Amino acid sequence: MTLRPLVFTILGLAAAGPAWACAIPPDSDFDGACDAEEDLNGDLDPSNDDTDGDGVPNYLDDDDDGDGVLSLLEDVDGDGDPHNDNTDADAFADYLDVDDDNDTINTAQEDLNFDGDWFNDDFDVDYTPNFRDPDDDGDGVPTEIELNNIDSDGDTFPDYLDADDDGDGTNTLDEDINGDGNPRNDDTDSDTIRDYLDTDDDGDGILSRDEPGDFDGDGIPSRLDTDDDGDGVPTIDELGDTDGNGAPDYVDRDDDGDCMDTVDEDLDGSGDPRNDDTDGDLQPNFLDMDDDGDGVSTLNEDLNDDCDPSNDDANNNGIPAYLDVLEPADQVDADGDGYYAIEGGGDDCDDTDPTVFPGAAEEYYDGVDADCAGDSDNDKDGDGFDSDHLDGTDCNDTDPEINPDAKEDLSEVDMDCDGYSDPPGSFTTDIGFACSTTGSSGSLILVFLGLLVARRRHA
Repeated sequence: MTLRPLVFTILGLAAAGPAWACAIPPDSDFDGACDAEEDLNGDLDPSNDDTDGDGVPNYLDDDDDGDGVLSLLEDVDGDGDPHNDNTDADAFADYLDVDDDNDTINTAQEDLNFDGDWFNDDFDVDYTPNFRDPDDDGDGVPTEIELNNIDSDGDTFPDYLDADDDGDGTNTLDEDINGDGNPRNDDTDSDTIRDYLDTDDDGDGILSRDEPGDFDGDGIPSRLDTDDDGDGVPTIDELGDTDGNGAPDYVDRDDDGDCMDTVDEDLDGSGDPRNDDTDGDLQPNFLDMDDDGDGVSTLNEDLNDDCDPSNDDANNNGIPAYLDVLEPADQVDADGDGYYAIEGGGDDCDDTDPTVFPGAAEEYYDGVDADCAGDSDNDKDGDGFDSDHLDGTDCNDTDPEINPDAKEDLSEVDMDCDGYSDPPGSFTTDIGFACSTTGSSGSLILVFLGLLVARRRHA
């Protein structure tokens, strides 16, 4: 086949083309190599030289190596001589090389869109077509190497055409940690799996794709940081959620939710909070909600409620209450209502109920002394008598002036709770007689005479 005139027409060149490197014509296939030069075996007979075995001898074959790229177009430097163009620096010039870039993918297979034009296939957009590019996806790992891992992340893209070989959200090129241009020598967790193929680069038990950013701001990306939250405890040891707040411990600065950051529970300053266990219960303080094992949670030993138990030392012995098993009971606020227990001299009459404390709103008749006043819960008006609805004798527990000790007046109200009330218009004399003004006139006369007699006797 001789497509050379067609090629030059496509390229917009004169039919005669450029000056051929062929010094001794003819060049029967117009590929820039003289017929005599295509006698590869040197037997002076070019007709028995057929590199691609297609039955067409090279001197008549415009694609000598049968790779789909015309021999004329394999003149990379454009000097008209394809003999001196050898992309992969092997023993074969490109026009005779079935794998121009030596990436172990034959040139014929690097026409990815199958349009017959190898020059518009440039996966990494580096202006070098794939068939001449030893690193087709531009990730720093040669295509030849990436053919050993057909599709590491199972995303249907072979590694040599996959910018993120392990599918961890970080491009392979960016997994060249030491910046030497070669991701193949970067293995953060030393597990023999290079980071660009390792789904857990730092070996902390969390997939790299689930560790975006730099949580602790230490300049080390979380995917490469063995202590994501910088609390001194390796991420691999913080995979749970101790305090149940929805944030796993490896990104929780206060693992047990006791208002003490994990890093501050490293009491001996060793940089490792895991060896600090105040109460010896085999639960390190950073995971222990009652650090001193005194039955009062660390959170409730934050006596001043500033979310810092380390500054609360009620007995002034130099040991914070949350670490002090000798802290007096009256200095303990077990229910967290801001008042210390009454058992040791405090004023909270029930340190197990946060709704019971001095000054709390009293709910009468429920059997609870909510305000710790010490008075009867059945005497709402505070007159010293319980309501008669609860086996008391106060017939009106909303009025302190009505009780069994009250004096009766001329009202219709039973003031002394004796079961009787004064009728309208009645009055009481100073000698104890009570008369009604609704009686007959004779009754009034008798009363008058009685008073008169009494007056004379006193006279």
